[in-house]
Amino acid sequence: MPTVEELLRKSLDERRARPLQAVNDLKAIVTEVAAAASRVTNDKVKIVLDPLKPNEKYGPTFALAVEIDDESRVLRVFALAELGYPITVFSSTERWDRNSRNGEFTSAESLRAHILGLLSGPQSELVRIIDNYLASQPEY
Repeated sequence: MPTVEELLRKSLDERRARPLQAVNDLKAIVTEVAAAASRVTNDKVKIVLDPLKPNEKYGPTFALAVEIDDESRVLRVFALAELGYPITVFSSTERWDRNSRNGEFTSAESLRAHILGLLSGPQSELVRIIDNYLASQPEY
């Protein structure tokens, strides 16, 4: 039977590990998407995950943005709960400021499905952005 101290240590370790896992899950899928966009566009389009200052309601918060030339457009804002999951998604920083959320993800799988949805078909948001950029380039 664990001692009270062992229970406390285990709980503290778990509390610290859970948000880190959610951040790692988010970064992993964004890194995969960013690498694909970079390869397809010869490094002209960048997908980035920028940290935002957390507000009083959420923990670590990140803006998923597409950068083309010197312009940046936020695609989604992901706000983690104090203990990582659930991750709340907002379609813009304005909606995040107003706490007008668009959804919530309770696992790495559901988070991945949402992010891949941004590029999973010809009408997908990220596909349209990249296609519009490529169409404007004479070398494509």
